[in-house]
Amino acid sequence: MTASRITILLTGIYLITSLALVWFVWNEWTTYQTTKNDLLNDSRIMELRNNIVHLDEVLTMSSRMAAATGDLQWQERYNSYKPKLDAAFVEAVRLSPEPFRAKAVSDAEAANTKLVEMEKKSFELILQGRINEAKALLFSDEYEKQKIIYAQGMTQFVLKHPQFLRLEELRGIIIHLDEVLTMSARMAAATGDLQWEKRYRNSESILDAAIRDAINLAPDSRISRLISKTDLANRKLVEMENQSFKLIQSGLIDEAKAILFGDEYTKQKLIYHQGMDNFSKALSSLSHKNLSEAQTAALVRVFVTVLLLLFLILAWFVVIRVVTNWIKTLSYTKELKHQITLRRKAELALKLANQSLRKNEMLLIEAQKISHLGHWDWNIQKHELVWSDEIYRIFGLNPQKFNTSYEAFLQAVHIEDREKVNDAVKHAIDDQAPYDLEHRIVLPSGEERIVHELARIDRDEKGEAVRMFGTVLDITERKKTEERLLLAASVMENTSEGVIICDTNANIIEVNTAFCNILGYSREEVIGQNPRIWRSDRHDKEFFDGMWQELTETGNWRGEIWNRRKDGTLIPEWLNISQVLDTNTDLSHYVAVFSDISQIKHSQEKLDHIAHHDILTDLPNRLLLNERLEHALRRADRHNTKLAVCFLDLDHFKHINDSMGHLTGDMLLQAVTERLKQTSRQDDTIARVGGDEFVFLLEDISREEDAVVAAQKLLAAFKNSFLIDHQEIHITASLGICIYPRDGDDVDKLLRNADAAMYRAKEEGRNTYQFYSGEMTSNAFERVLLENSLHQAISNGELYLAYQPQLELPSQRLIGFESLIRWQHPDLGLVSPGKFIPLAEETGLIHTIGQWVLRTACQQASIWLEQGLDFGHIAVNVAGPQIQRGNLLEEVKTVLAETRLPAHHLELEITESFIMQQPKQAIELLSELRHLGVSIAIDDFGTGFSSLSYLKQLPIKKLKIDRSFIFDIPDDPNDMAIVKAVIALSHNLGLNSIAEGVESEEQASFLLDAGCTEVQGYLYSKPVIAEEAEKLPFWQSNC
Repeated sequence: MTASRITILLTGIYLITSLALVWFVWNEWTTYQTTKNDLLNDSRIMELRNNIVHLDEVLTMSSRMAAATGDLQWQERYNSYKPKLDAAFVEAVRLSPEPFRAKAVSDAEAANTKLVEMEKKSFELILQGRINEAKALLFSDEYEKQKIIYAQGMTQFVLKHPQFLRLEELRGIIIHLDEVLTMSARMAAATGDLQWEKRYRNSESILDAAIRDAINLAPDSRISRLISKTDLANRKLVEMENQSFKLIQSGLIDEAKAILFGDEYTKQKLIYHQGMDNFSKALSSLSHKNLSEAQTAALVRVFVTVLLLLFLILAWFVVIRVVTNWIKTLSYTKELKHQITLRRKAELALKLANQSLRKNEMLLIEAQKISHLGHWDWNIQKHELVWSDEIYRIFGLNPQKFNTSYEAFLQAVHIEDREKVNDAVKHAIDDQAPYDLEHRIVLPSGEERIVHELARIDRDEKGEAVRMFGTVLDITERKKTEERLLLAASVMENTSEGVIICDTNANIIEVNTAFCNILGYSREEVIGQNPRIWRSDRHDKEFFDGMWQELTETGNWRGEIWNRRKDGTLIPEWLNISQVLDTNTDLSHYVAVFSDISQIKHSQEKLDHIAHHDILTDLPNRLLLNERLEHALRRADRHNTKLAVCFLDLDHFKHINDSMGHLTGDMLLQAVTERLKQTSRQDDTIARVGGDEFVFLLEDISREEDAVVAAQKLLAAFKNSFLIDHQEIHITASLGICIYPRDGDDVDKLLRNADAAMYRAKEEGRNTYQFYSGEMTSNAFERVLLENSLHQAISNGELYLAYQPQLELPSQRLIGFESLIRWQHPDLGLVSPGKFIPLAEETGLIHTIGQWVLRTACQQASIWLEQGLDFGHIAVNVAGPQIQRGNLLEEVKTVLAETRLPAHHLELEITESFIMQQPKQAIELLSELRHLGVSIAIDDFGTGFSSLSYLKQLPIKKLKIDRSFIFDIPDDPNDMAIVKAVIALSHNLGLNSIAEGVESEEQASFLLDAGCTEVQGYLYSKPVIAEEAEKLPFWQSNC
């Protein structure tokens, strides 16, 4: 090989080697430049990453707070931070050309886009009032999933070296979960909703696991210590948060808020965030260290290559270059630290500002609650209405259940005020009128409240109303206070009682109209004066000293006092003076209230008269009678004289009351009173002591004959009829007389004995008088005993029915039974109906007894029918008062229906005398009973005064000849003639006749010959009980 070739070969080798070295130097230089750019980019990327993470948390917190509180002011905060986050993402994409970082940014941005969509959706739900749906969306699993994807993307974006990805991923998870825990605890304290505790517990376990993984993956002890320090702060935070949950469960919301927003909690949060920042810084330092090592290796290779290529000269330039690059790197590192420090301060300032904002918001809420003032905001174009919490409280509504809208607001307005409110809103929007009004609202509980509303309207450039916002103030209590004050002023001014208000020196400062009307002074004449100006001088100094002493000791004085009007006339007053104390219980005023009692004193005299006199007749009543009788007894004792007490009772007055009405009865009593006054002496006392009972007190009588003369005069007063309401009424009276001191030595005995004598007069046939005797006391006692026992006779089973057969002549065929009441008294034995029936009529028990007799007789008749016994009919006597009551027809229908007795088996016996008292009414009633199928018989025919014109109209079937006409047959021709006439009359009228009281064969033969076909009496059977009646022989002959 030639030298030239060798030279060429060596030159080629040199050139190739030089080119290789140049390429190697260029490659290593490029690597160095790339490493340097990575170091610079990492500083900016770290800043961008922190900005993005912080801004994302701000957006998340704003949307969730809006959902939690329903306050759309958080949306404004959200909208202000959203552009900053978008700008940070744009710059992050620009600084991430590498696929590794580009994908991380893309993943994070995609996740962020989905989060923003859900957050915007939540704001729409809040605007629609669908708060719970907004909460569910922002705290859903999908939302949390996107948050995790976002956090993972941001972690990969920070470091491009895979060996630190897991640590940075754990750091992002720890920071996110810590914010979740803090927010959950504070939201639970802010809302009092313990559902946040469940979210807290789920995130707490994940946070603990992430911290343990980070400690285990720490590449060196320094990072491990940083994580442990952060974990210590986290445990203290968890301890305080658990304590707050216990307070919330106990209802101590304010104490829970104090812990979660207190200085210690904030301090631990700062320690925690500083630890996480140091952790991030350590990871960044390790990344920078790796980059620096790669940069150094590249430089070493450049140095070696340059040494090989340029030897010592190039080495000098390399050293200079290395030093220059180191200085720049140091400058960049210092600047990075400065930026990190500024960022940390900014984050702390932002956090403190957020805390201050929350505190101010809570203060605003409390202030509104105390003042009962709420605010509202209405977007007129979007029809969106937002209320503060206080408005919900004022309206008594639950924010979670109430869909806020203008229409819903109008529904809460009182129905009578809705038109007024709606018109006010329209005028404010259309006519720019001020919106300032008071109206009523109705709470869900039905309670009415009064509110005062003020509002202002925002308009666009066209003048169209776009927004209306204002306040609602609950003025219910203020209105009530105003009404009470107005009422008090109105009461004082309009009361009929005089009112005087004095200062502590008893000088007058105010009077009302009634004062001026009563005393005659004008207001101007008495203001500043002392009340002594109208003193009457009827009371001495001792009276007024006692008044002031009682007023000072007790704070009140009341009593009767005499004063003088302006015209000089005296006036009696009822005066009430009271002390008025201020808030310090010191005397501030005197208030005197008085009334003119002149009329009361006149009324007392009238009341005294009413208390001692009968209202209807104006005669002395029992009270005044007792007083006069006591006085008369004392005077008789002093003068050794006698006096008589006459007890007068009107005969059959109850019948008049029942038949003609109580008004007629009252008029009759007044007429009787006038006649009695005319027949008595001026000094005699006439008193009305009961319904139709009068008592006469005859003083200074020397003998009993004087009382007889007076009694005869009284009875004579009833000889002439009384003309009452164009009707003549005949009535008589019965008198009982007792003499003092022979018949009693005190008021009660005299009245009681005179009453007993009066009852003896009634027993003697009425329209007469009787003197008292000792026997009358026992009779009166028996009457009282019978009356008391009769009330219990039915319930005690003491009454029973006896049945007397009615037979056909001459066959003696059984045609019926008459039911007769009997009373078996446990002490008195068998009591005669003649004794207790009149007593029952007087006491009103005849109605109850009559119903019992009717039902019992019909029940027995129904039993006989069920047994197949043909008895014909069952006869029941009906008393006059039963018919007067007016419901006999209904009673008969009811009893027949209950006992299932056919109506044709029932016969009612009604007395002739009662029918003739009210013939027209009797005809109407008896016709209805006859139409029902019931037979009607006239009982005791011949003993009354029948009118033949009425008799032929009566729907009767039978005349019953009274036993008094049968008793003396055949010895008395008059009775025989009467009986024959009655039988003939019945035949001519087409009626049956039945004779009662048949006791001999002669009587039976006479009746058969006279044409009487039906009989009953002891000749055939005495009245017997039902069991014995079934054994009588007449049943067989009836077969």
